[in-house]
Amino acid sequence: MTTPVLQAKGLTKRYGRVVAIDGSDLELYPGEILAVIGDNGAGKSSLIKALSGALIPDSGEIFLDGKQVHFRTPMDARSAGIETVYQTLAVAPGLDIADNLFLGREERKPGVLGSVFRMLDRGHMRAEAKRHMSELGVATLQNIGQAVESLSGGQRQAVAVARSAAFGSKVVILDEPTAALGVKEGNRVLQLIRDVRDRGLPVILISHNMPHVFEVADRIHIQRLGRRATVITPKSHSMSEAVAIMTGAAEPHQRLPPDTAASKDVDGGDNHNGCRLRLTLPGLTLYPGGDCRRSSSVRAWVTRAVSAPPDRAISWARSPAASIRWRAWRRLCRCLRRALRSFRRPLTALRSSGSSPSGPSSCRIQSRSCRAAFRIT
Repeated sequence: MTTPVLQAKGLTKRYGRVVAIDGSDLELYPGEILAVIGDNGAGKSSLIKALSGALIPDSGEIFLDGKQVHFRTPMDARSAGIETVYQTLAVAPGLDIADNLFLGREERKPGVLGSVFRMLDRGHMRAEAKRHMSELGVATLQNIGQAVESLSGGQRQAVAVARSAAFGSKVVILDEPTAALGVKEGNRVLQLIRDVRDRGLPVILISHNMPHVFEVADRIHIQRLGRRATVITPKSHSMSEAVAIMTGAAEPHQRLPPDTAASKDVDGGDNHNGCRLRLTLPGLTLYPGGDCRRSSSVRAWVTRAVSAPPDRAISWARSPAASIRWRAWRRLCRCLRRALRSFRRPLTALRSSGSSPSGPSSCRIQSRSCRAAFRIT
């Protein structure tokens, strides 16, 4: 069996009573793109920070090439060959492209000029920066010495990816690389990610963009509530199934059936009237349209598809108690809206006539309006 390049076992991180990472695992194999997806607050960024040394986990183990490592700072991870591009890019806008690529790794001139006078070898750094950018296919840069603040969003992202690919000898981690980019620039960054993978470097990609994830990822790690829910592939699962697992609407082992296959009832019986189950939640059952009938097996209102057209929207129904509460809440809101409208009309009439609303006639008008507003028919 292939040994993972980077592996995490039982990582845990707590901030008081808040659990950011709850025993999460991760495996990254050579030459693959592993996408990490999850809802907000699922612990994706905390997991990546723990792998890149920006965060020290409370418990758990991290293995690099089969050997256990302990990262105390991001420099420890960088020296081990793990490069990370954070969501904020971490580029210096006032510096040029070459200075950003060698940021923290500046090369000095040989001899006395570098050791004593600490002069930088800018000519060599610019030549190496140009070579790295050309290897990744970034040919839109006019001058390697231009400031990063003059570049577009996609070009800045390309500089950050090129820096990680130039010095990352083991793993490249990308946190939301296409979050603030347009369609054209996002596709360019995706191509850069493929080029990094083709060079033999495994990539961890964190993204909320499902089309981008299913386009470039080899495997998809789904993070939920601080731990790994499951690992899927774009060939085995669809986008809707991945979102259902990510949000907790479906179990990791549960597969949503296709529209052409009839499924079974909630309690495991045969299908009834050709209804096709689309999604099942606690106290809520969704079918692709139809009339509402009582299901004694689960004691909930369910919707069955009885000769429903295929383009009909999914219909749903709550449990009886929830439906009663919902109707009572809507009736209360309607009464409040009527009261506000009834108060507004006499006040508007009094303001337009120029009289004061403090007389007894106005009080009688308002009291009649209140009684009329709260009368339930």
